[in-house]
Amino acid sequence: MEQMYACGNCGAPVAYGQTSCSVCGVPIDWGTTQSPPSSQYDYQQQAWEQQPSSTNPQQEYTQQAESYQQPQYSQTTEQPNPGRQRISLHTIRKSLKKIPLNIALPLIVIFILLTLGGIMVATIANEEGQPSQNSKPTIASTAAQPVITTFTSNPASIISEQTSELAWEVTGATSVSIDQGVGSVDLSGKKTVAPTTTTTYTLTAVNDKGSVTSATTITINAMGAPTISKFTITPNVIDAGQPAVLQWDITGATSMSIDQNIGNIASSGTQTVYPSTSTTYKLTATNSAGSSNASAAITVNASSVPVISSFTAGPSAISAGESSTLQWNVTGASSVSIDQGVGTVAASGTQLVSPTTTTTYTLTATNSVGSATASATVALTAPTPPVIISFTANPSVITTGQSTTFQWNITGATSLSIDNDIGIVSDTRIPIITPSETKTYTITATNSAGSIQASTTITVNAAGAPTISSFTASPSVITSGSSNLQWDVTGATSVSINQNIGTVSTSETRVVTPTETTIYTITATNSFGQSTASVTITKADITAGYPVISSFIANPGTISAGGSSQLSWQIQGDVTSLSIDQGIGTPPAYGAAVTVFPTQKTTYTLTATNSVGSNSYSATVNVQ
Repeated sequence: MEQMYACGNCGAPVAYGQTSCSVCGVPIDWGTTQSPPSSQYDYQQQAWEQQPSSTNPQQEYTQQAESYQQPQYSQTTEQPNPGRQRISLHTIRKSLKKIPLNIALPLIVIFILLTLGGIMVATIANEEGQPSQNSKPTIASTAAQPVITTFTSNPASIISEQTSELAWEVTGATSVSIDQGVGSVDLSGKKTVAPTTTTTYTLTAVNDKGSVTSATTITINAMGAPTISKFTITPNVIDAGQPAVLQWDITGATSMSIDQNIGNIASSGTQTVYPSTSTTYKLTATNSAGSSNASAAITVNASSVPVISSFTAGPSAISAGESSTLQWNVTGASSVSIDQGVGTVAASGTQLVSPTTTTTYTLTATNSVGSATASATVALTAPTPPVIISFTANPSVITTGQSTTFQWNITGATSLSIDNDIGIVSDTRIPIITPSETKTYTITATNSAGSIQASTTITVNAAGAPTISSFTASPSVITSGSSNLQWDVTGATSVSINQNIGTVSTSETRVVTPTETTIYTITATNSFGQSTASVTITKADITAGYPVISSFIANPGTISAGGSSQLSWQIQGDVTSLSIDQGIGTPPAYGAAVTVFPTQKTTYTLTATNSVGSNSYSATVNVQ
């Protein structure tokens, strides 16, 4: 009698050592067992091989089936379905004898195909080579499609411009991808997305057995006005000078700001403030749907009298008809006022006043605790003599028969006069003269405080003698360093300058470094005679207080006929007046540029004056 065992796939009997089931064809692994194990599942060989001889087939099948018992399956293997009875080959053979061949053959083919499409057989063995009461041949399942464990979006509902996070976990896939432009991804991961409309994202996992998908939808809700969930000030009652903290929290806003000079803010944060008086702060949050507002108020108690940080008058001394500016700064006051007809004013500010006599102004600052005062005096000074800013002749060098015109810039004068029989002059009465010889002219400016004078020399050269168009020193006052002598001469056969400079060309610039106040004289000579001109370079003490002209330039220095050039300058020190010759006069503002349109080569001289004296600087524009 041969020992028989049941096929783990179809239940058909198999002999020990058989490599595959003769019914379903599934391979059988017997492990390392070297000899047939003893078994309770003995079949009579002849009962399996012989045709049933009994006239009662059901009885014969029952007798044989009673000698065969199903093995007990181990816990590591799928348990058989208790509602499904295994059918042995013997049973099939007995049943098929009762069915015509043309019907039985297709049934057998269907049975084999169904069996081969399901499960593969593994092994039946234990360590000793004996079948266990809790074992059966191990069944190896066929490879499966990928498994998408999770695919979610968080949050699943957002408003426009917000983001959501996709998260997924996949096993058994060779490739994973997400649509909507995300593309290929790892088996597990996260991805931040920002859809602008409600969007469904589909994840597809693929392997050689097929593909599976999973979807998640992110809903876009309509945007509303921003939400200000918090806007507070802590504490909301303080004493003057103490701090308080504004705190806020905003969602859904594209721009946020707080008034009271705080300005733009982040969507959440804090700001320390030091209000001097009770104040209400307003927060405004805006997006495309509209704006939201919130307010936070704080009460400031006065713990002491107001503090007047400053109260000044500038200038503190003026002449009749001039003005002074009062300026102040006060903290901790509920009201501020200034006497002398000024009245109530802000806690800080300025006020222009024009007193006709020396006047003291008193500022009073008040709060619930008390008052504080401060004073500033504007003194009215006696009239001062006129100031002669400049007095020149243009041109200052002429030949016999030519004419020249006086130019001046004078302030504070009630009358003007020029000697040498010219007499009274004014801004509307400017004489044109034709002197026959070199002569010095003096202008006198007068007011109730006195008189002041200034002079200029007109050089008259004989007819045919050389013409010295210009001879300047820039600057004319130095404390150290050097000055530039510049000249322009025509019609001369020789030109020279004293002070050991010697012979020079007709048009040149020469740097000189005098150690004391020095007069430089240029002499131009031809067959008709000589022409001369002089300039003085004043060597002043650095503490003397002369105006300092750092630069005076013409840009461009050379122009075409009909073109223009800009004169610009820089001056240091106290300057009471400023002027440029060649008919320009007082510039519109200190430091501003002046545009000139010379028709021929012209030298412009800038003169800066204060109470100590004057300084000058020249610049030449060449016309091609």
